[in-house]
Amino acid sequence: MDFVKTLIIKFNNELAKWDITKFRGAVVASIHDADILFHNHEGESLRYGYPLIQYKTIGGKAAIVAVGEGADKLYQAFPKSDWNLNIGGNKTQMSLESAKIYETPLMLNEGEFPYHIEQWLPLNEKNYSQYKSLESVVEQMQMLERTLISNILSLLRSSGIIIDEQLTCTITSMPNIQATRFKQVKLLSFDLDFKCNLQLPIYIGLGKHASVGHGIITDKE
Repeated sequence: MDFVKTLIIKFNNELAKWDITKFRGAVVASIHDADILFHNHEGESLRYGYPLIQYKTIGGKAAIVAVGEGADKLYQAFPKSDWNLNIGGNKTQMSLESAKIYETPLMLNEGEFPYHIEQWLPLNEKNYSQYKSLESVVEQMQMLERTLISNILSLLRSSGIIIDEQLTCTITSMPNIQATRFKQVKLLSFDLDFKCNLQLPIYIGLGKHASVGHGIITDKE
């Protein structure tokens, strides 16, 4: 059976969502010769693909979630920093709350697992136009479900995992849609509940800008 490994590091320090990118910059600066997985940049070029090290808030506090190879890199780098960070000009001594490794089994289930996803950014400029052109809410929901599936498959590919059976996602409610901006680009942000026939690691991000707090997955009670 295949597994997705995640390393979840939680700090006691509060962190506002709009400071997540500053937190990422501070972490990268604190680690000598930080691997590309920490920042997804190499010179002027970008590393494309699913982000294997993600920065976010969990319960209003700073956290780092790493997946697969990213979990190994973060585990190796963690002891090399004193975690006295400069977050946007503010010196902050990070206080560790917990550091845990999880292995989530990847097996398609005849039933469905319920999840909540928050601040999910599924649409780029091209498919936003396509989304708005659809004539019915049903068609829009189907497009979002296909995008969710694509996002999950991207996660699996990052761990070298290919599934042969059909992956399914069904949106069950959409409590919040709002316009937002990321680096001056207009985007639609979705909070919604869905069911999936695959168990997913909690606190991972899906969709655009998952590396900095968007598209966080949690269990839905």
